[in-house]
Amino acid sequence: MNLNKQIEQYFAKANLHKNSFLRTLPELKKVDELGKGLANINYLLTFNNGKKILMRFNFWKDKEWCTGNTISIKNEYQVLRYLEKYKIAPKAYFVDTSKKYFPFEFLLEEYISHENLQVDSDFVGVIETIKKLHEIKITDDGRKILNVDASKKKKVELYKQKLESIYAKRNGAIEKIFFEKENIYKQYLNTIEEAFIGDSIIHHDPFPENFLYKKHWYLIDWQTTAVGNPIHDVAYLLMDFIYQFTLGRKLTDTEKTTILKTYFKTENILEIKKKVEKLLPLYYIDLFLFLLYKENELTKQNFPKSLHSFLAKRLQLGRDIILKKKEILFWFSKMEKELN
Repeated sequence: MNLNKQIEQYFAKANLHKNSFLRTLPELKKVDELGKGLANINYLLTFNNGKKILMRFNFWKDKEWCTGNTISIKNEYQVLRYLEKYKIAPKAYFVDTSKKYFPFEFLLEEYISHENLQVDSDFVGVIETIKKLHEIKITDDGRKILNVDASKKKKVELYKQKLESIYAKRNGAIEKIFFEKENIYKQYLNTIEEAFIGDSIIHHDPFPENFLYKKHWYLIDWQTTAVGNPIHDVAYLLMDFIYQFTLGRKLTDTEKTTILKTYFKTENILEIKKKVEKLLPLYYIDLFLFLLYKENELTKQNFPKSLHSFLAKRLQLGRDIILKKKEILFWFSKMEKELN
């Protein structure tokens, strides 16, 4: 998808817009596509005075895989505004949900001119940023804009919704596992009840590519943010898949230990490790089912050919890495073992 020309035309008339921020922008010099995700596409805007801004379009208003909350660019804008003073997220400048000028809703946010560092070079710094987020005291204003994390009941509903989406393929070698193991999933939720109790702001998608380093670590991509148990962000950071997807390798045991020791400020992490890792079967089963669901839903979307091709390839990459019968049965067996 190429929105470059539309973006150029939009900012050529910036002085005609009612918004004061848009009216103060200098002439647009250059537009570069930075990359896409499963719901968003990002552009780097460079202006004549050297100012750089990120323009973020939401092209797929689907439900987020972990919480089940609907992805909303307006909510992401509000979250960024709320977090601005903590300097762990980009500043948000402007949001437009009218679709008057573009086919998609968009927001303008600060571009973090970051250094080329990967998270595996500084897990201590990464965890410090996560802890800073979790320690933020949520105000009444914050509660008005922050989504609430999924409950046990909501998780069951999400599982059923995804089964309904792939029902036509229920007899496939992979798909039928999820229909057969539905009760195992429900029962396993009862073994991790504490994970559904919490009152911290959690990012819920601390993917390696969502961390940027500029003097300290920043988090981007706040579309999954919710109020819940902070253990979710910690457990997510122990998922081998996210590093396989972005860094091409799994975490080492030493790296996992560093993450846990840094977050919990203790050397005695054996019991803590067991507690955190109990969430991993849930995450992986949710992820497997989400990939199947997303592949099926993609066929129903009337996206331009180039965007459709990108999304299909990204989903295929996830499938190639992890969506295997053996892998799925492994994580269900982890659930079953805990229930016995």
